[in-house]
Amino acid sequence: MPKARAASSRLGFPSNVASSSDVTRNAEVWCGSSALAKAELLVLDDFGLTPLSDQSKRDLLEILDDRYDRSSTIVTSQLPVDQWHAYLADPTLADAILDRIVHNGYRLALKGESMRKQKQIAPPKPAARPRNR
Repeated sequence: MPKARAASSRLGFPSNVASSSDVTRNAEVWCGSSALAKAELLVLDDFGLTPLSDQSKRDLLEILDDRYDRSSTIVTSQLPVDQWHAYLADPTLADAILDRIVHNGYRLALKGESMRKQKQIAPPKPAARPRNR
């Protein structure tokens, strides 16, 4: 994530880039400082990768509520959207969190193999042979 944060800063975009576990692990600090609410862009990367505690779910709701209709949030996940409600487990909190993510949002569902897998599978390019003159 540091590379993405540095790149956005170089381009002049005030943003915070963090994994979902980073946000929820440090939510009590960020909720109090309003840093996440003020950023024009927040990227929650790898949503659903690790379990969230009950407190982390409430913190995530507070962060999303502070940002709702004020700034942009991007959520990336390998977990299909139709499984997010079950992942969050608490029906009331899940409804509130997902409402803030989905309402006025755009969903881009990517299909096909992972680009990382494609790069790993691609055969290595043969080394160029020097020409004899």
